[in-house]
Amino acid sequence: TRACRLAVQAAFDSGVDHVRWVAIAGNHASRRVAEGIGVRVEGQVRRLVEQRGTWRDGWIGTLLREEVR
Repeated sequence: TRACRLAVQAAFDSGVDHVRWVAIAGNHASRRVAEGIGVRVEGQVRRLVEQRGTWRDGWIGTLLREEVR
């Protein structure tokens, strides 16, 4: 979580407006980290992520610069 928070802060410091997070649906560890740094999980998208030649459903979320805690 700390490493992700630092990476996101570096992105915002360099001028990025928002960060998009994507994970395979069901990856609860990734989701906990994302939510822990303030990412708003916005939904599940069918066939969002390709993993080893297979399309998987995924979660997607965003963190806006003004939402950083």
